[in-house]
Amino acid sequence: MKLHTTRIFAAAIMTAALAAGMQSCEIETSHNGDLDGFWHLTSVDTLATGGKRDLAHAKYYWAVQARLLQLHNRTEQPYAFFMRFEHKGDSLRVYSPYEDNRAEGDIKIENPQRLNEFGISALDETFHVDALNGKRMVLRGKTVTLSFRKM
Repeated sequence: MKLHTTRIFAAAIMTAALAAGMQSCEIETSHNGDLDGFWHLTSVDTLATGGKRDLAHAKYYWAVQARLLQLHNRTEQPYAFFMRFEHKGDSLRVYSPYEDNRAEGDIKIENPQRLNEFGISALDETFHVDALNGKRMVLRGKTVTLSFRKM
């Protein structure tokens, strides 16, 4: 009987130690909901003229994870940019762009024109989130509406 009690006591101590250890581990999770993921930019609509640029076959992507946005151009000469973002309700702010340059260190972007092909026209820009779900995202800025398909 004493051996059985000792085993139960040892199991209880092991369980308590495991529970305490797991409480001290912090699992990083994102609170971005449907925004997280890999998005293909499929079209850019110019609000002033009503013109539409179809990008369904182009290779422009936005990748969202945690607090970082990565813009990818996956053409023959691929390149990427990183940006910070804030997503609050129906608003998405993108700011603080850097060129992805691992060899020399990421380079701060000073000219927003380098971001135009991704639908971004300012170094700090806020979009209205017109639609966002597990398959589709539509962002409306001051000059363009961007449509995305989740990959």
